[in-house]
Amino acid sequence: MQGKVTIGVSVLAALLVFSCSASRKGKTVSISDNLNVNEYRILDLSKKNNLLEKGFVLKNARLNITSANYSGNLSLIAKVNDRGDFMAIGKGPVGIEVFRIYGVGDSIWVIDRLNRKIYEGRANKVYEKYGLPSDFWRMIIGDIPASTVLNTETNYVKNSDIDANSNDDVYDRDLIIDKDALKARELNIYSHELGVDITFKYNDFKTENGNVYPGNVIVDSKSPVFHVEMNIDNITCQVQDSIKKKLPDYRTVGL
Repeated sequence: MQGKVTIGVSVLAALLVFSCSASRKGKTVSISDNLNVNEYRILDLSKKNNLLEKGFVLKNARLNITSANYSGNLSLIAKVNDRGDFMAIGKGPVGIEVFRIYGVGDSIWVIDRLNRKIYEGRANKVYEKYGLPSDFWRMIIGDIPASTVLNTETNYVKNSDIDANSNDDVYDRDLIIDKDALKARELNIYSHELGVDITFKYNDFKTENGNVYPGNVIVDSKSPVFHVEMNIDNITCQVQDSIKKKLPDYRTVGL
């Protein structure tokens, strides 16, 4: 994959893309509800405070990307429904669309507007090729995986945080959960098998219509090396309608 489509894939790998597996419905929990409860209760409330299971629309997030393939600014519009299908649009500094990504069912399409190409592939193959976990959208907004458990060795990092982890056959995830926001404050995801080591840091938590989300997300990767900072002004939840892909008459290439 060459040229400007590298931008789309870098954002895909660095930042964004997706959860194809639908989980149980989330329940919004007020931040004040977590006062005077123990760490196990806070962890449970944080899982119920997830946004991904409801679906969400992310409008005009601002990205600053530094990597070997691309450095510059992009704006991002994303829509993820409650079944995990999604559409993401990346625009350059003057508002010109650079790429559009659809994830519907078990397939992914990356539309490279500048080179007039469509890259198409099966979701599981794309994940495997680029070392991506299937719930990448969850990491973007600081949601807590259902399999997360408390780290009993450290119990908590400090009074305002608790320490937890979520591991599977491929990825190990270490999380620091903010007790007040009921969201991840920091996430490190790594895989010795795939050589993946990415850190997410979440700041400036905001609450809108009972939904809590980070206003600032910083992503750092050691392999491949990249740094991304994303600022989010607004997230709208409860997205249940289907994602309808619209593909231009470009040449199609395997992803």
